[in-house]
Amino acid sequence: MVEKYIDAETRPKAIADLKTALNQFQQIAQSWEEKYEHLDQADRAKVTEKCAEKSKWLDDLIAQQDKLKPWDAPVLKTSAVNAEKELLAVVLNPIVNKPKPKKAAEEPPKPAETPKKEETPSPAPDAPKQDDQPNMDVD
Repeated sequence: MVEKYIDAETRPKAIADLKTALNQFQQIAQSWEEKYEHLDQADRAKVTEKCAEKSKWLDDLIAQQDKLKPWDAPVLKTSAVNAEKELLAVVLNPIVNKPKPKKAAEEPPKPAETPKKEETPSPAPDAPKQDDQPNMDVD
């Protein structure tokens, strides 16, 4: 009896939390903000479909629960609502939090390349020649 009372007391908040999560995911799916503009139509459709599925599940069980008397066994338990909310987050968060694809780094325009002549490096004019250096061998 106490469990039914506790469940009846906590159920409305759990339902409200699930509805809030559903609304947030729906808004993301319909949003073209910069943060979500990279989501393609397939991802948006998955989010919308999953939200519609969970919303229908919740509405059906709420309707069934409303028909019951307070002393009847609940068909919609708070734990089930919380579990569905967690499952929704596990499934949809990876989709809506998908990182934006990195834009190809815009390379600065390359200067026109001139054909390179194969040259051997010449010593600098100020550099002393090897023959001019004293022998510094230490015995």
